[in-house]
Amino acid sequence: MPPKRLFKPYQTYDPTELNQQNAAFYQKAKAKEPKVDIFENVRLLSHFVTEMGHIKPRTETGLGIVNQKRLSKAIKRAQAMGLMPYTYKLTWPN
Repeated sequence: MPPKRLFKPYQTYDPTELNQQNAAFYQKAKAKEPKVDIFENVRLLSHFVTEMGHIKPRTETGLGIVNQKRLSKAIKRAQAMGLMPYTYKLTWPN
């Protein structure tokens, strides 16, 4: 339910007008990041894993900090779901 009146800067108001029901109206909506299920793309993720199954470091992948963390989280998720092995790299015949 929207509040009965909108408040402008430097305007006085009664504290009873700012209750919990009206608080949600004034809060800004957070921009949500779209979820991408990259952990399902095992062929793509296997390019970022060494032959022994370790995740390659940022110096080898060339990714930024945020994308490297997303990549490692996706690889760990795929390994936990059983889509990728922990101990070796998946290879496909060309």
